Amino acid sequence: MLPEALMALAAAGGAALVAAAATDAWATARSQFGRLLDREGGGRPELRARLDDLPGHLRSVRHLDATRAFWSAQFADLLERDPDAADELRAVLARLETPGPPPPSGAQTNIAHGGATQYITQSGTIHVTQPSSGTAGRDDDTG
Repeated sequence: MLPEALMALAAAGGAALVAAAATDAWATARSQFGRLLDREGGGRPELRARLDDLPGHLRSVRHLDATRAFWSAQFADLLERDPDAADELRAVLARLETPGPPPPSGAQTNIAHGGATQYITQSGTIHVTQPSSGTAGRDDDTG
């Protein structure tokens, strides 16, 4: 039986693998997890095939919990057979947690002229202001 810390690491590995399958980082994550699972030399072809099929398998949300559990069990088996793999699994998880670029930020300005109506979907903090008196009633096309 694995120590609790290694069981938690295996569970984190399963969760991270499944989460990565739905991101743009999948190719990198797949390669890193694949190398980890192949540590024992040659790997297991059926496990490699499941790894390759993972993004397509996740198209159905009902598979998420079972898929996380499956991969967590695979990592637990690996750690039981090869406790030294824990350091490599931690390293893979650390690389996957490295933050990417910040989300875009900025401002959006919406102006309706001539009694026009705009239907806009936005989120976050929205500030609504009236045009300044110098621009009220002025059409941008007329100068």
